[in-house]
Amino acid sequence: MYYRNSSAAIVAYDITNKASFEGAISWIEELKYANPNLVLCLVGNKADMQKHREVLAEDGEQYATRHNLVFIELSAKENKGVQQLAQMMGERLIAMSPKHNVHMEEEKSIIRHSAGEQKK
Repeated sequence: MYYRNSSAAIVAYDITNKASFEGAISWIEELKYANPNLVLCLVGNKADMQKHREVLAEDGEQYATRHNLVFIELSAKENKGVQQLAQMMGERLIAMSPKHNVHMEEEKSIIRHSAGEQKK
């Protein structure tokens, strides 16, 4: 797997296979070590196979929350959640972008100035 100079990574696991969840966590740890600023998404795939579930959605959500990851369960087979994944990752990348943050600071400055504060 190649991830040098990446801005984001999607790490998927099979909700019907506990070992794949553990493997995904291992990959996330490696990716975070290599680039602490990487936007990461943990994806539980095969959401269409609820009867065979070995990994609870709560387990994925809790791990993602603790490590500031995007989290979603989806079914690639049924194309459910795939578009939401792309949307969520895009939003996170935009929010993390330095250009976006500079733009937001400029907007705050303009708002403060127009509200009567002196521009800094």
